[in-house]
Amino acid sequence: MISVDGREALRALANRPAVVTIDLHRGHLDPEVATLPMPADRAAALMERVVPLLDRYRAAGLPVFHLVTWYRDRSEILSNPIWRYRAERAAGLRKRIADHNIDGMPGIELMPGIARPGDRILTTKKRYDCFVGTDLEFRPSLGRP
Repeated sequence: MISVDGREALRALANRPAVVTIDLHRGHLDPEVATLPMPADRAAALMERVVPLLDRYRAAGLPVFHLVTWYRDRSEILSNPIWRYRAERAAGLRKRIADHNIDGMPGIELMPGIARPGDRILTTKKRYDCFVGTDLEFRPSLGRP
């Protein structure tokens, strides 16, 4: 649990503090369906740490936003020259990027235990940076004062 002093520290850091998770979805963390997988042991260790941490932040009254990479189809992914280049490299770490988190695939689902009622899920993330090209800043709990 976050102490009263911890809550005051959070208030001092930002006008409207919030928790933002990035890519805690099955497309990276579930070895059964991941198209760009994190090693299974690291994914499990991450989940063991992040679920209780998110619950502590919620208990402190912080809103939680989950950003998930989501694409309409392969052509949207491959419209990015970098992703297209990496998809064409047969031995590259990102060789399955053209199949990553396409609408309707299980990879776009958050890992079990991550989301809770009241959390907000944003699927506007298209690149490595979750703050560029998303609508995160326009969310009522986070937007500009």
